[in-house]
Amino acid sequence: MVEPLLVAQRISVARGKRRTLEEISLALYPGEILALIGPNGAGKSTLLRAILGLIPSEGEVRCGRRSLFEMHERERAREIAYIPQEGLLTQGFLVEEVVAQGRYAHLGGRRQLSKSDWEAVRDALKIAQIEALIGRRYDRLSLGERRRVLIARALAGGAKILALDEPDASLDLAQKLALFELLRALRDEGYGVLIVLHGLEEMRALADRAILLSSGRAMAEGGPNEVLRDEALEEVYGVTLRGEPPRFERIGEPITIPSRTGKQEREASAAPSWPLVSLNLALLFIALLFGAGALIAKGRPSGGASVVRLSDSSGGQLEDHRGHAFSRGIYQRILSGSVTADQILAELIDPARVVGVTSYGQNFEPAAFRFAQHPSVDRLSDVERILALRPDLVIVNDVADEAALHRLRELEIPVFDLGPVHGAQKFAEDIRTLGSLLGEFERAEALASLYLSRLERIAARPEPGVMEKGRFEQAARSKRALYLRSFGRDLLGGASGTHYHDVIRYAGLIDAAEEFHGWPRYEAEQVLTLDPDFIVTAKGKGEVICASPGLERLRACRQRAIFEIDAALLDDSAFGVENAALALRRAYEAWVR
Repeated sequence: MVEPLLVAQRISVARGKRRTLEEISLALYPGEILALIGPNGAGKSTLLRAILGLIPSEGEVRCGRRSLFEMHERERAREIAYIPQEGLLTQGFLVEEVVAQGRYAHLGGRRQLSKSDWEAVRDALKIAQIEALIGRRYDRLSLGERRRVLIARALAGGAKILALDEPDASLDLAQKLALFELLRALRDEGYGVLIVLHGLEEMRALADRAILLSSGRAMAEGGPNEVLRDEALEEVYGVTLRGEPPRFERIGEPITIPSRTGKQEREASAAPSWPLVSLNLALLFIALLFGAGALIAKGRPSGGASVVRLSDSSGGQLEDHRGHAFSRGIYQRILSGSVTADQILAELIDPARVVGVTSYGQNFEPAAFRFAQHPSVDRLSDVERILALRPDLVIVNDVADEAALHRLRELEIPVFDLGPVHGAQKFAEDIRTLGSLLGEFERAEALASLYLSRLERIAARPEPGVMEKGRFEQAARSKRALYLRSFGRDLLGGASGTHYHDVIRYAGLIDAAEEFHGWPRYEAEQVLTLDPDFIVTAKGKGEVICASPGLERLRACRQRAIFEIDAALLDDSAFGVENAALALRRAYEAWVR
């Protein structure tokens, strides 16, 4: 008897007092495509995310004989690969870099891909039939090509279970047929495919079995024809099935999964023809697009740091925060002494122009990808190390070591000071400033504009509603949130002028610490007086905060209104603000519902 690859038992999900999934069980077998279908709001994507452990749920999920939820994240990623409609870890990277992310779960303590890793990447590119896309940027591909890249990323990880959330959404007919043919070929090679589908015709064309969901309950399960019986369709959709529609087929050679010959194995052991990609423990970066308009004229960002922005047609010099003048666009050996600059340079210029970055900045994307093999310099006082790198420009943020700064300038090493870090608006200004300085005018403006526009889109998400007397209504509610971290006996915050304030604001919430600025240290009575509706903190820190003396009386602690965000997201003051704000917004929406 064939053992299932995945078994989910009695999966339930509750949002507030309302249960959105009610004790659903399923089994996925090797060589099978199992579809989750149902109308909008039926719970298809919720069930998929609950099975993957992406949202809190009740029940049990097992891979083989082991509980999926008891596995380490890396081990879980080696068992099951999630393929969303669009990847958060993709924009701005080359196709082969995106596919190489699939090897993250296999790196362990390594930060460099091995030959075997690159063999897996090559195989995945070949299976997904996207070798012709090597060297192209992911964000410039068609939707169909992007979905195949994400599937290749999953295949590179070696998981035998593929979980896809409506991968055919927004694809044209030819793209959809090619995608389905690839999934069928993977099924034939023994992969288990768990897929959310919206269309019934698509389910009939692709799935071996299906589960029909409605209002969080399983209404029918079996083969496509069994699930689409008249009584089930009438109850769930209010329709019936009549006739047999014509079937579309893709024109071209059939998709097959290539076997590796001895020659291919020898070729795979050679050094890769694309740039080596290094992976890091950080798992966040924002999308970027190039080619927007010219930079704006001279201005002053929030936070008070003076910054000069030049139009792309102007000549002359640029002044830094300290009033020192710098020529534009001539620098080819740049040393970053700032985490902010690490992230900006990773997206703005060719990494070959950068001779060193900070070690802390190498923990955050995109610098973790682009600069993983670069030397690190964390102190401006380390003059000998800096001299050995022979930089023609050093970039810092509001440096405090005046003696080191003076010493470098004595040695005729120019140091450009971006000024203090003051949240998202200032970060966007820093992008534009470095674009002016380094001759990347339009690219910097496009990057800064996209960064801010994506944050604004998160803030503009509609207020989540609740089900009241059979109607979905938006209820007026207080949304005051307070960022807190506990360090020993100290309760520290991040108020106006910090990126933590921006994470709360762009998540559509109100910062309860508006009256504070910078990095306040709170007494318990101050937190009780602020009386926030929600506490925002790093993952695993909520219980510590609520156990602090005096805070057991805090309303947010008593109501368990604690939003814990992954520290890798929450502590990234650069591009990661977007991902942290989105994670916080989703946590808020889930709490409300």
